[in-house]
Amino acid sequence: MKKTATIQNIKKRNEEICLYDSKKITNAIFFAMKEVKSGNKENAAYVTTIVEKNLNKKSKTAKTKGEYIPGGEEIQDTVEKALMETGFHEV
Repeated sequence: MKKTATIQNIKKRNEEICLYDSKKITNAIFFAMKEVKSGNKENAAYVTTIVEKNLNKKSKTAKTKGEYIPGGEEIQDTVEKALMETGFHEV
């Protein structure tokens, strides 16, 4: 998978700041795909690249000084949108 992320950190639901790891997103998507028997690891990686592109767009338009740090809910919403855009409605 080609790395597109410029996001360096994320804010977990407990407000803890952690390093961004695209593999965690890919693994979560793949797990969900396996649960509904739709998609594979490559599909999950592709959806992750869309998530990263969308987060990077938000990063560029954020009106904050310093680093853009997306939260867990925002990432989850972005994943759900990417799944819908790629036809994985059941995931």
